[in-house]
Amino acid sequence: MQELLDWISVDQPRLQLAAAHDDARVPDEQLLLVLSTEERQRAGTYSDAAERRHFVFRRCFQRLFVARVIAWTAPLPRLRLIHGLDQRPTCQDAPGFTFSFSSSGSSYLFGASHTGLLGVDIEGRRHVENVGALAKRFLSHEEAQAIESCGEPERSQLFLTLWSAKEAGLKAKGRGIDSGLNTFTFENQAGHWQVRDQDQPESQVCWQLFLPLWREGHIVAVMHRPVI
Repeated sequence: MQELLDWISVDQPRLQLAAAHDDARVPDEQLLLVLSTEERQRAGTYSDAAERRHFVFRRCFQRLFVARVIAWTAPLPRLRLIHGLDQRPTCQDAPGFTFSFSSSGSSYLFGASHTGLLGVDIEGRRHVENVGALAKRFLSHEEAQAIESCGEPERSQLFLTLWSAKEAGLKAKGRGIDSGLNTFTFENQAGHWQVRDQDQPESQVCWQLFLPLWREGHIVAVMHRPVI
């Protein structure tokens, strides 16, 4: 089952990141063997087959990832993985770890950090209608100008990249989009992303933004703030 995990390399040894794509080759019955009793019972409550599959694959992927990160040797269903409503996943068997999860369609992303705040996000690459207007409405003036200076398809992809990075940052802070996308402002300087945190503009502890490559057609964003 570990072959479901597609490990993604980032230039930060403190982070562990993996993705998975559900191509429907692994049957539900095999995935269910990894889940806890409560999760298997919940899976049985779904009347829609697609929603049930999404739940089962997601929970299986998460358990496989956490087990690998903490070198778990007991049966996977015993791993105490907790999912609160609108909260990041936590694990009682992984003290000190911060986890973050995201999904887009049939693709899934999970990250772990033992040394700081962490948020991850995955988006499918696509054309964005009225991208200039959306950028002016939701992004900073500098970000909107950067998008305006691009042609398609670069404009749509830059907008999605910034949106994904902001989502990852808000997850790292334990917030939702309604708290404001401009909590973070991003600027690309000679190919390196600079991050400004509006909550702590004078902080000497810097956020790190990673945009690792995974499968074609996806954008992956990782926001990490190490604890010193």
